[in-house]
Amino acid sequence: MIGLDNIVEVSGADFNEHTDFWATIAAKVGLPYMGEITTERSAVEGNNEARDSKSEKYILSKDKIIQYYIEKGKVLVIDDFHYASPEMQMKMAQQLKDAIRRELKVVVVSLPHRADDAVYWFEYLYFIGRRRENTSRC
Repeated sequence: MIGLDNIVEVSGADFNEHTDFWATIAAKVGLPYMGEITTERSAVEGNNEARDSKSEKYILSKDKIIQYYIEKGKVLVIDDFHYASPEMQMKMAQQLKDAIRRELKVVVVSLPHRADDAVYWFEYLYFIGRRRENTSRC
């Protein structure tokens, strides 16, 4: 059973060709996906004061987002997967394939007649991966 506090729900409609999948997933749990950290120092010696600052930009990696979800016991629920375009469904499946392998918990919700869409993309990715493996052995 999944506690309500652990469910992180997104909709297939949240994603389009210009949407960064992991930025959306990070934002849903309040993780800053990208930002800038500024560190300031000052030193006083006699009548002289010296100051300097250093700014660093960062982008949170998908590995850190996956780790956060796992450590906090979060379950990603993708509702209305069929609302995403076929191209975006493929991109989402590509991103989720590795994440699920690393034990990210994901539930995909769709209409009964569209329920196989997510499975189709995972099977397609599996087939392509297997085909590449077999081709590289020749």
